[in-house]
Amino acid sequence: MSDDGATRATGAEEGADLRRAGPDRADALPLQSPGARRRGRRGGWARLLGLWSLLILLILAILLGIAALALIDRRLTLPDFVTDRIEARVNAGLAGPEVAIGRIEVYVDRGGVPRVALRDAILRDAGGAQLADLSEIGATLSGRALLSGDVQLRRLRIAGAHATLRRTADGQFLLSLGGGGQSFNGLGPLLDGVDAAFAQPLLAALDRISATDLAVTLEDARTARVWQISGDMQVRRGAEGLTITLEAALFNGTDDAAEAGLVVLTSAASGAAQIAARVDDVPARDIALQSPALAFLEVLDAPISARFRTDIGEDAATDAFHGALTIGAGALRPTAGAEPVPFDSAYTAFDFDPARDRLTLQDLSVTSQMAAFTATGHADLGETGADGWPAALVAQLSLGPARARIDEIFGQPVAFAGGAADLRVRRAPFSVEIGQLVLRDDAGRDLRARGRITAQDDGWEAAIDATAAAMPVERVTALWPVPLASKTRQWLTERITAGTVEDVDAAVRLSPGGTRRMALDFGFRDAAVRYMPDMPPLTGGAGYVTIAEDRFTLVLDEGEVAPETGGVVQMGGSVMVIPDMREKPALGEFTLTPEGDLTAMLEILDRKPIDLFKSGPPPDLGHGRVAAEVAFSTRMKKGVRPEEVTWQAQGEITGFTSDTLVDGRRIEAPRATLSADRQMVSVAGAGTLEGVPLDIRWQRAVEGNTAGASTVTGQVELSADSASRLGIALPQGLIRGRGTGQIRVDLAKDTAPSLRLTSDLAGVGLGLDALGWAKSPGAAGALSVEATLGATPSVERLEVSGGGLRATGGVTLRPGGGLEAARFDRVVIGDWLDAPVTLQGRGAGVPPAIAVRGGRFDLRAAPFGDSNGGGARGGSSQNDGGRGPVDLALDRAQITGGIALTQVRGRIAEGQALSGVLDGRLNGGVPVRATLAGAAGGVSVRVESPDAGGAVRDAGFLQNLRGGRLDLMLNPAGAPGSFDGTLKVTDTRLVNAPTAAEIISAISVVGLIEQLEGQGIVFDEVTAEFRLSPDRLTLYRSSAVGASLGISLDGVYDLASKRLNMQGVVSPIYLINRIGSVLTRRGEGLLGVNFKVYGPASGPGVSVNPLSLFTPGMFREIFRRPAPQRPETMTQ
Repeated sequence: MSDDGATRATGAEEGADLRRAGPDRADALPLQSPGARRRGRRGGWARLLGLWSLLILLILAILLGIAALALIDRRLTLPDFVTDRIEARVNAGLAGPEVAIGRIEVYVDRGGVPRVALRDAILRDAGGAQLADLSEIGATLSGRALLSGDVQLRRLRIAGAHATLRRTADGQFLLSLGGGGQSFNGLGPLLDGVDAAFAQPLLAALDRISATDLAVTLEDARTARVWQISGDMQVRRGAEGLTITLEAALFNGTDDAAEAGLVVLTSAASGAAQIAARVDDVPARDIALQSPALAFLEVLDAPISARFRTDIGEDAATDAFHGALTIGAGALRPTAGAEPVPFDSAYTAFDFDPARDRLTLQDLSVTSQMAAFTATGHADLGETGADGWPAALVAQLSLGPARARIDEIFGQPVAFAGGAADLRVRRAPFSVEIGQLVLRDDAGRDLRARGRITAQDDGWEAAIDATAAAMPVERVTALWPVPLASKTRQWLTERITAGTVEDVDAAVRLSPGGTRRMALDFGFRDAAVRYMPDMPPLTGGAGYVTIAEDRFTLVLDEGEVAPETGGVVQMGGSVMVIPDMREKPALGEFTLTPEGDLTAMLEILDRKPIDLFKSGPPPDLGHGRVAAEVAFSTRMKKGVRPEEVTWQAQGEITGFTSDTLVDGRRIEAPRATLSADRQMVSVAGAGTLEGVPLDIRWQRAVEGNTAGASTVTGQVELSADSASRLGIALPQGLIRGRGTGQIRVDLAKDTAPSLRLTSDLAGVGLGLDALGWAKSPGAAGALSVEATLGATPSVERLEVSGGGLRATGGVTLRPGGGLEAARFDRVVIGDWLDAPVTLQGRGAGVPPAIAVRGGRFDLRAAPFGDSNGGGARGGSSQNDGGRGPVDLALDRAQITGGIALTQVRGRIAEGQALSGVLDGRLNGGVPVRATLAGAAGGVSVRVESPDAGGAVRDAGFLQNLRGGRLDLMLNPAGAPGSFDGTLKVTDTRLVNAPTAAEIISAISVVGLIEQLEGQGIVFDEVTAEFRLSPDRLTLYRSSAVGASLGISLDGVYDLASKRLNMQGVVSPIYLINRIGSVLTRRGEGLLGVNFKVYGPASGPGVSVNPLSLFTPGMFREIFRRPAPQRPETMTQ
């Protein structure tokens, strides 16, 4: 191997740099405790190197013989017996130690330089302890020495050496190369051994030793730690002395490797030495183990890059060493149970004087996201134990600019211009005693603190006392740690916005597990306090604050509040207490003693959290001067709900006046009482209302459905005039006469007053002319009105009963007066109307239009007059114009007892008579049209339908008629619900009629039965005259005629029992047979058969007289009873 391949340029350059830098360079620290270098005691190191020299001499003797062979670049492995003889000769010369050689190789390189290599050599001492285990030893001989007949080494190369360096519990070092070892105390003896080796004649020409693939295990019995070093080393000898360089990777039992370097310079002239070392990215705890001066780094969990330098004098004593530590991101972690304190980086440059055990800090800086500071000063190691390691450190520091940005501690950045600190730091347990800490701000104000901080196994423990003479309140809150009574701190930060704090005394105690205790008291003056976030601020505040254990107290000696609405309220004597700051959220108890203008005080109480008037009227309910006491409690949190606030207020008002308690009316009282709590606010006192003496009580609900509303109650005259003055909008003519009622007026902020009026209507008449209804003054009844009294009054709810009427609805007026609409959700009048009704105003003097949307109507009992006029029942009309037009959208209109229209749509013309057109479905079936017209004694109805069969079926008369056109006319018959009617049906068919089939079968008309069971028997025309009453249908005469058949029918149908008693004549082949009908009834021919139908309509009996077939039509009356006769009262 060439010399260049075994040389590390980096180490050489570093050694040259260090030698040029001289003894004043301060960028390194020792890797060991200071030790004495003893030159006179060579010990085992000299003997070890002597063994190597003897071994090499024997090899060189062989090498001289081989050189003559000129075996250029050819390696010759000596035979085993030669190797054994050489091994024996060497061991004989060692006189105690012995060597075991695996094999020996010799060769001459291309430069003609003879070389020898020993493979797998093991060196043992006299006791058999292994001293070295070397994979390969290579040597280069000095050609000049060989020419002179001497054997000297010029280069020595070692590859794959394994060594173990042990530090015993007493600080001694034991170096073992592969097995056994040689002990030494410090670096001095080791350098002595190197010097002794180079003094041997064999090594006189040696200028370089290279060791590659060097593996060193560092075992520290004192700390039970093991490190692995893997790298290359060079030893160079020059005229000035030795230069030893080491470049290696350092492993500490993890997957991460640190870089390490060492340069040692010795002086050939004086024997002194300089040592420079560097390590990069080594855990702080590993660095702390290397020197007592670095012991306090053990509390850091961070990587460190270090630079050390020290000198060893001629007397082998270690001088002061210098160092620089660059600490990466990590944390202060003294114990596993104490919460780590993180930082981003730190740096220190220092000198250490071993004689005084003093660290002089030229520069100390720490930077983190939470804080940053710089300092200079010194620290003395103390309380050194038997092992030579210190247990304490006493530091005196001068602090430079410092900042703290720990949101969880201070909530905002905190800065100081400088300060000083006297500290004692102990290692076990880790603690910091603060003898004095002075922090000075930019204004020259000092914050002083003293105390102790200790890291216990289960967490941090601290006791800190701080004082300050005077500072702005914002400075106090900025320095208040957030974790200590955080909600109270937040309250002070947000609520005391200006002022000066004086005589501050604070004490903080922190126990493991996070238990915190705090005591604080200070005075304040010229303060601006927003004691509640939504209340007006207090200015000119003076008083004091105390915090004892978990109780917070603020006492206000003086201060005033000036709301935006004007006026001033003095608040001196008010107190705020938080009984237990540990609660989350804490409970705040306030006792306010406002004295001053009533309006201003109400403005204060109308703010949250009290919110006196909620959504009610403005707080200027009156004027006067008040002296009150307000006690309330609330949780100290955002978004407090009203139900979470408990409060009450009591006060006395003098010179009270109000135009707002009763809107538009003046109240005066020389003295009044104000009471308020969560449920009610009231003002009570003896005074006058518009000059009338009275005891008045105005009250307003604070909670519940009526929260924010105030009320005034009393008795009022009930008449059309009083209702108009009160702004109660009622239909014209509704109230007639005078009576009394109970009134309640509800007042709410920014809304029109609402009124409720109730009366039993004693002595009061009522009338709704549009519906033809009236109640006499003597009739029982009830009235309930809920109205809004605004610029345009309205009645939201009007309930009227009496005289057969029940109505519920509301009334609105047009701007400027006049009925807009009276909308009744339900109007029940007697037994003829049950429907929602709207009366739509059409202007002064014009009867309102009526709209009926849904409900039912019974034409039989309607009270409307006939075509000649008529009037409303139960009273007289005050409107000669009659009724307005009616738009109908009824669910059901009852025409007769069995005939009704559903889904009725139509319009009835205005006037007193009932006339109009209605469209609907007959009993819910086929569509029909009903035309109403006024008639003597009531209303006549004409019903038309394009489906006569469906109509008579849906009317319940006949189920077997199909098709045809219906024209039904009903006229009032005098008695209620009775009508005389006529019926005409054209082009219809009779199908599947069992009764008719039985009759036809009796007369044996061929083909009619088949026709009846098929498409039916066609009738060209069906007519009837009848009377329809609530309990029966009397058929005076009827006929059905067609080409195949003619039928006449009369009799009675009992609607209640559903039974028939009918008779008639069937005339077959009516097209021919009707030739003789001039002598008979319509529907009867010359030949016909009499029949009877009787019994239940669902299955009537049928009887037929066959003999009547042979009786001419004119004589047929012999075989049947007379037809029913019209009553004499019937109009002919």
